Amino acid sequence: MTNEQELKERISQLEGELDEQKERQKIKEQFFATTVHELRTPLNAIVGLSTILVDSDIKEPLSEYISQIHTSSELLVSLVNDILDFSKIEAGKIEIENISFSLESIIDNISTIVGIQAKQKGLELLFEMDETIPAEILGDPLRLTQVLINLTSNAVKFTHDGTIVVRAKLLPNVGKRVYIEFCVSDTGIGLTQEQRNRLFENFMQGDSSISREYGGSGLGLSISKKLIELMGGSIRVESEIDKGSDFIFTIELRPIVGKLVEATRGRRKNLKSYLEKFKDAHILLVEDNTANQSIIIALLKGTGIEITLANNGQEALDVMSEDDGINLILMDINMPIMGGIEATTILRSNPKYWDMPIIAFSGDSSDRAIAKIKDAGMNAIISKPIVVEEFYQVLKNHLRSEQTIEQRYIESAKQFDNWLEEYKYQKIMSLVSSIKKEIKTKDNEAILKSALLVESAIEKYKNLFLVLIKNHTRAVKAYIGAIDVLEEESQLTQEQSEQILLIMDEYNKENIKELLLFADKIDHATQELIALVNILRFNKATEFAHRLQDEAKSLGIYSIVSSISPIVGIEATQRNQLRVVLHAFRDEIEKIQKK
Repeated sequence: MTNEQELKERISQLEGELDEQKERQKIKEQFFATTVHELRTPLNAIVGLSTILVDSDIKEPLSEYISQIHTSSELLVSLVNDILDFSKIEAGKIEIENISFSLESIIDNISTIVGIQAKQKGLELLFEMDETIPAEILGDPLRLTQVLINLTSNAVKFTHDGTIVVRAKLLPNVGKRVYIEFCVSDTGIGLTQEQRNRLFENFMQGDSSISREYGGSGLGLSISKKLIELMGGSIRVESEIDKGSDFIFTIELRPIVGKLVEATRGRRKNLKSYLEKFKDAHILLVEDNTANQSIIIALLKGTGIEITLANNGQEALDVMSEDDGINLILMDINMPIMGGIEATTILRSNPKYWDMPIIAFSGDSSDRAIAKIKDAGMNAIISKPIVVEEFYQVLKNHLRSEQTIEQRYIESAKQFDNWLEEYKYQKIMSLVSSIKKEIKTKDNEAILKSALLVESAIEKYKNLFLVLIKNHTRAVKAYIGAIDVLEEESQLTQEQSEQILLIMDEYNKENIKELLLFADKIDHATQELIALVNILRFNKATEFAHRLQDEAKSLGIYSIVSSISPIVGIEATQRNQLRVVLHAFRDEIEKIQKK
């Protein structure tokens, strides 16, 4: 073989290896994108619902517990984002916020979150704060919390007896710059010089024995170091074996110029109040996850903005072809049947929708995903889990209001029969919510009374639905208990057989697998029913219940068939009652036009 042939073969081999490497990288990116999406979907529900609860009027101590859940969930989101998007940290693409916050509130959060771990190990957790530190400082509270949680949790992990102390003090000015120094001290196992030298490297711990005994990825300190540097500071460690460690870091204190930035909750409320200017707006929410649908509806409750739901891109296209009143589309990216990118591309191909604001919901914040979203023609991106202030701000930036209040009421009244026929109860409730806020004069008192009667009828419908579902759960629990007995017992007693026959017509060991699958399905289905009812999708709940009833009937589980029957049958009577009050409501609104 000549040198030239060897060279060609070597080049061919290297090209093959390069192609394999590219393919592995592609698979890796897809895996991370999918993982990020799957993790952020449940986190979105936790963050969104806890935000709604934080802004509600719940009294202490429950309000404090909810606040801690909210803070912890935001921290978890931050950790998930950083670990899964580690390449972004390496590339220096993490953005540091510059907002007003209280250091005292951060310390309270750390005391609650890490205090539980310390108490379980019999350790004392103390805090020493310099009184000269301003009550309000500018910086990134979430990143600072992340760093302090990491260092304090490590201190608890590596300390078996003694005390952990978290200190903060204001350092002397360095020119025009001001710094706060934090020190997390413990009386734990300590570190050697060699361990200290490589402690802040990626995926590194003191040594392999530490990883085996204490667990962890070795990534937390590396991330903390990078975050501290992004906040204009530095970190070092002082330690002795068997005597403990001091992790000392600084962050730059940004001076507050002029009026203090409003508190987070205040910003949320101000932005939401501003959205009430768009009471005539109509949003199409394209989202397949019922929990996320509930969150968006709850976040916009009281603004008067109408919401139409679509479960995938194809449903969104169908709605747009029939409804000319949509003002903005909130579009999830990953959905069954048709995703958000494909649906947006189709919409943008029609000149009619060139100016339609389309906002992407995405759990994947990688550069590649963002590029695809922009290429499809979407106007903005809202990352999951939703940051409520950003969500309101995006809507504020893209919504427009044109109709007068009276025009909107009259136009809405014309659609009442269609809304009832198409089960658009959310639209009806949005209008009622607007009227409750807007009508203040005695001249329109009759409209308000009619609106309240409609609201009462829908709430009655919803509450009755939930009561029937609650009754149904008793039958579900009894059925699951019977299946557990069937699966575990090789020989049933006479009493067990009689109890099971009260629940199902017949049974045998041969179809136990099918019965087990249905037990798992019916257990999860109850939560799905409740979620659908809570977002007023009564027709979908009824259809879902009907399918479950048919399946229970085919398996001979008559107790489930019986418990679902009232749920399936509720629709006719309640809709007739709602139709009566809705027509009276329409009559009162039409009087506006005659004045």
